[in-house]
Amino acid sequence: MFSQQQFWDWVENNIADALGYPVFSIGQEVLFERFGQIVLGEIESYVIGVEEDSETSLQYWLCFDGETWGNCYSHEELLKLNPIANNLPRSRRYHDRQNPTDCNGTRD
Repeated sequence: MFSQQQFWDWVENNIADALGYPVFSIGQEVLFERFGQIVLGEIESYVIGVEEDSETSLQYWLCFDGETWGNCYSHEELLKLNPIANNLPRSRRYHDRQNPTDCNGTRD
């Protein structure tokens, strides 16, 4: 049986495989711009869509000060302030994307 974290790792891995690039993890803390200021928020959920030119797009809902912030941020916008989408959950535990049961490492 999968744990909740293993399930989200599986979902994120499949999204990354479909899009062809790594994604930010649900619960991962990221910097983003809000009213002209750079603030720290947390990835709340994904919005996956298809653009007019059939390109798949990925946007994120962010949680800020304990409440979901009402704007979606594109993957490209978040990469400007967070250059490496390293898929580390807020728990700071490392989950191997090829072997989601191997969770021995920690983030520095």
